[in-house]
Amino acid sequence: MYENGVGKGYKILSNYLQERNINNFKQHPDINYAIEHDNEAMIKYAIIWFDLILKNHNIELKEIIRLIELNDNTGNPKKVFVHKNLPLCNSNSIKYLYFGLLNIKYILDNHIEINNFIEIGGGYGGQCLILLELFRLYNIKINKYILIDLPEVVKFQEKYLSVHKKEEKCIFLSFDHFYSYNFGNDNFLFSCYCFGEISKDIRKKYYDKLFNYINKGFIIWNINPVDLPRKYFSFEEYPQTGNNKFIYF
Repeated sequence: MYENGVGKGYKILSNYLQERNINNFKQHPDINYAIEHDNEAMIKYAIIWFDLILKNHNIELKEIIRLIELNDNTGNPKKVFVHKNLPLCNSNSIKYLYFGLLNIKYILDNHIEINNFIEIGGGYGGQCLILLELFRLYNIKINKYILIDLPEVVKFQEKYLSVHKKEEKCIFLSFDHFYSYNFGNDNFLFSCYCFGEISKDIRKKYYDKLFNYINKGFIIWNINPVDLPRKYFSFEEYPQTGNNKFIYF
């Protein structure tokens, strides 16, 4: 299941991104296997995500469209019909917006002040791109958005975010060196479908070397049982994409 502590899907992603430019990468089978998952199930999820965004989050339709198109305009993703009020778009961009807004809601509802926002396992950087836009839209101040990932992946994230002129707001840390970074206090952690892609030993390294600097967080947890070394509360993921949980702490 794991190679050097990393799941097959993320290892494939890492290998693919190592020599890749950003112009035409999103439809490659290795990206689809690890991240995009362009299939009928994803379209069904995207319909539900879009409905939940409209019902539960204070965001105008024009901003929804702008943010989806912002991520879709780079990398040539597959675009599909999701809703009559949306242009053809990539289901994954709707997912990034939905999960981004769940972070925003948790932060605002609980008046959480953030030094750095930390994402573990950020894929090619699309979630970071949309969240940085959401922070600006909702007037949430952060110092830096820190991405921690495999060496080849964080290099590509920097390349992707540079196209959108977001790289100066970000810190890109390889998993091999994150423990030497001075995070300071009051950091917020986000991770989506990552903890099931790493071994228990690597999770423990995050717990031992990073969690002392983490104040609050939101994890979309895709393994069982939950071994988070913190008090937390959880909900079943909705729509359920694979026996996952929303973990808040």
